[in-house]
Amino acid sequence: MLIVHMNKTFRVRSNEWFMAAVVFLWGVVLIQPQETFTQPSYSILAQHASEDTWAIFCLVGGSLRLLALAINGAMRPSPHVRAVLAFLSAFFFLQLAFGFLTAGTLSTGLAVYPAAAVFDFVNALHAIGDAADVDRKHKENARDPA
Repeated sequence: MLIVHMNKTFRVRSNEWFMAAVVFLWGVVLIQPQETFTQPSYSILAQHASEDTWAIFCLVGGSLRLLALAINGAMRPSPHVRAVLAFLSAFFFLQLAFGFLTAGTLSTGLAVYPAAAVFDFVNALHAIGDAADVDRKHKENARDPA
């Protein structure tokens, strides 16, 4: 049942799946023994938390988002969770974009991370719209139990 449902929704939510995978894989990279945050582009993230903390944040956040996408609607609609996690992901990518912008060096990160932030803000807005639809249907069903 879960696989059938995922086949139905994957096309519509493929961008959310991609962004969730990127966050999770960011955590995989950060958990490696090599230091990443020694580069100036990551100074903004390093000011807020250690590399290990960000790794855990990305691994947990990416995993939760992948799980929410996998079960979304198969057992119970989860657009509220999708919206929150997409917003947090967008904020993460926005911090990366600012870090690369303020590092004083030209990097391909300036092309990637602002776009990732925008796409996840859009994902959050779509999930908010889905949440409004779910809430509206729930309210209608509560009034008309027949």
